[in-house]
Amino acid sequence: MAPLLTCATLLVITAAFAFAAEKNPAASRPIADYVPDVAALAKPQSSELRELVERFVGDRREIERFHSVPGSAVRSKRLREFFTAWQTNLAAVDFEKLGTEGRIDATLLRTRLTHELRLLDREDARAKEMSSLLPFAEDVARLLK
Repeated sequence: MAPLLTCATLLVITAAFAFAAEKNPAASRPIADYVPDVAALAKPQSSELRELVERFVGDRREIERFHSVPGSAVRSKRLREFFTAWQTNLAAVDFEKLGTEGRIDATLLRTRLTHELRLLDREDARAKEMSSLLPFAEDVARLLK
């Protein structure tokens, strides 16, 4: 057992010396490798609509935080107004002048708005169906505000 342990120790020590003797490649690396292509970095890498999408997400989060009672008629009304206004304003953006990323963002946002409005329609239909079974639901929603 002792000879095996000695061999293993010698192997580890030899490997450590081999790594220590190896030169650091950074010392001989050309300085040009450290300077990026400034022209490429100066071009925007993201969509022209990035800030617009971030604004949509933030504003939606705030509306949902303030109107946090699911099934509330006020919440549904406010979200419907919000999504409809965004659809109208997004339609005013000239799609043809956008770059590839901008067109993708515009298409995804338009699809998301349509989807959210359909979800609200489904929620409203479900609330209407349940209104005869839960006539006090809106009163409870007002109390939860």
